[in-house]
Amino acid sequence: MKTHIALLALAAIAVTGCSETSPAGPSEFAFERSAANAPSSTLTINTDEDYYCTSSVTGSFENVYVPEGASCTLTSAVVSGNILAKQGARLFVHETTTGGNIDGVEAAVLEVRGGRLEGSIQAQDGQSAGQTGIRIYGGTVLTQGNITIQKMNTGTLSITDAQLLKGNIQVQENRVGQRLEILRNRVAQNLEVFVNSGPGSKEVSGNTVQQKLSCKDNTRPFVGGPNTAGDVEGQCRR
Repeated sequence: MKTHIALLALAAIAVTGCSETSPAGPSEFAFERSAANAPSSTLTINTDEDYYCTSSVTGSFENVYVPEGASCTLTSAVVSGNILAKQGARLFVHETTTGGNIDGVEAAVLEVRGGRLEGSIQAQDGQSAGQTGIRIYGGTVLTQGNITIQKMNTGTLSITDAQLLKGNIQVQENRVGQRLEILRNRVAQNLEVFVNSGPGSKEVSGNTVQQKLSCKDNTRPFVGGPNTAGDVEGQCRR
């Protein structure tokens, strides 16, 4: 009888120990458990702790982290801090308010549709050949920060209809297999498109840039206009 009671107590502890959040940083086991149990529908989560995302969620969060190789979709969420996707991760941020930055550090896919950010959108060193590795669209508004995309090796890199109320767009040293498109963005400061390569088509047009629009050393095929800008240099034009 004592053995039976002890086993029941251990089972109860194991059940109550499970959590969607990890305040100090999850173990690899925690990542695997979360991914295995992730439902196909969108979960609603409200937490003031760091959230490790491996499924489709909405709600309110402090910071959101996407582990290596995982996939996360945030829809109509509020993130008071930052969103970070790690190596090989796939991050989709839809109609979400973000107090800090959205970063992809060697992430395979970073997609931002609509929403409003007080920080910057940054992606670098990701590998996603044949895919749409970077897509920023749907009227995304950045109130303070910049968009910086560099050293991505991807199928498509697309930044369209974004509004940067104070910042810059920099797209540098990326390789695209299908296309690179920077279209109809409104940029308060500068738009720079430098040293992008690959067989894909490349187009920078329909943008309104308050200060300088500069396009240099991008491989063909390349279309650099028309655009509206205070000053224009290199491959781009008014």
